[in-house]
Amino acid sequence: MHDIFERLTGFLFFLLTVIVLLAAPWLFGAWEMWWFWPMTTLLFGAVLLFAVRLVFLGHGYPPRTPVNRRLALMLLMGWAPFVLYMLIRFHQAPVYLDAERSMLLFVTPLLLGIAIAFGFSRRQLEGLFILILLNMLALGVYAIVNWYKTRGEFVMWQPAYPQYILDERASGSYYCPNHFAGVMEIALLAGLALLITRHPRLGLRLLAVPLIGVAVWAILLTKSRGAVLSLGVVTILVLMVGFLQWRPAFRHSLAVVVVAATLGGSFAALTLDIPFVQRFRHYPWRQLERTSRYRMYSGAIRAWRTAPVWGIGPGMHRHLWPHFAASPDGDRETAQWPRFPNDTFHSYEVHSDWLQLMEEYGVVGLLLFLTALSATLALWAEALKREWRRQRAAAWRAPGRFDYAVILTGLLSGAVMAVHSLGDFNLQMPATVWLLGGIVAIGVAVILRDVAPVVVAGDSSGGRAADGGP
Repeated sequence: MHDIFERLTGFLFFLLTVIVLLAAPWLFGAWEMWWFWPMTTLLFGAVLLFAVRLVFLGHGYPPRTPVNRRLALMLLMGWAPFVLYMLIRFHQAPVYLDAERSMLLFVTPLLLGIAIAFGFSRRQLEGLFILILLNMLALGVYAIVNWYKTRGEFVMWQPAYPQYILDERASGSYYCPNHFAGVMEIALLAGLALLITRHPRLGLRLLAVPLIGVAVWAILLTKSRGAVLSLGVVTILVLMVGFLQWRPAFRHSLAVVVVAATLGGSFAALTLDIPFVQRFRHYPWRQLERTSRYRMYSGAIRAWRTAPVWGIGPGMHRHLWPHFAASPDGDRETAQWPRFPNDTFHSYEVHSDWLQLMEEYGVVGLLLFLTALSATLALWAEALKREWRRQRAAAWRAPGRFDYAVILTGLLSGAVMAVHSLGDFNLQMPATVWLLGGIVAIGVAVILRDVAPVVVAGDSSGGRAADGGP
């Protein structure tokens, strides 16, 4: 009976997690409430099964492998203050429904990540990672086929937004091309991680080639400026940590190739007269104050200044936007209209996740969130250090591991979303934040379970001095 319970709950736990991570991007990013709430319910069902298994199976609970408790505690303690603060601000918010959605966009990926990192077996982690890659490849193929077949007039079975049809921008299974480009950025970097790391999985290395090609093609069809700029910034991170498994001379040669390819591709793109490049050239760089993003950022900053420490409250941007949207140069007493009145559009989101975080949760919330991210980055720094020491101890002859590709995917995916979120609201899209949470959680699980010391030849201490290990 015990085995039946373990197998059944384990299967349902894995199944519900897979459904959420794979289905949500196809359902318009789960942006509308009639997709958001069913997906959220399934997600909480998966977390509930994780909790039930944790309680009833106790110490025998999968993954049944040692975990680096120091790193796990550091990660959980890093996130705990922000989560506690967020829950307090949620209960203080005047508009419950929007505050609830804001809270869930933080809580659900965190809970999902904990369940995956501590509840999945090694086989389940690898299976989920491969399924995510195949799903992103299918999403990219759909976007390309849909574009050439309908010219982007439909998003799945629904009509696309007219402004994107007129601009000839593909949006795949999302309503907004920029948000779909965010998913393709993750796909591109996942493929790149599989391609440049040393690992014995030939099938996955071959999968990386179409994944990269489809992702690049789809991003070009979206004409997303933010995607290209974000990928350009993250290329620096790729050069820093992407080739740690390789011998230094070969690593430097690969870095030169990547830099040359990036610069050559950028130069070729800028000299060609293609619509995507025209979006950069025709952007009103000299009239930024007239752009919608500038006005949204300005309004958000004006709102934040009214409550800089604690913020205006989760989910309150859309409600207070009409009050702060107009430029402050108007004068009611002299009947002088502001230079930029609020009469052309409504801002439901700030179009900058970082600015909206500061506006709604204040400086305290922003600092606590950065503290949580710092704890996560410390985890990745430990993993990168261990891999470098492992290769150096073996004179760069140690066998390549698939684990490093998973770790690198999580790091690069988080980095590209952090950069892109400076100028967009990708992380307000439930499917994207869940996808990111799942990929990062798989990397976290791999890092926490890598507890074997790095053994250096001639070191009688078992390698702990070289490892600095757990």
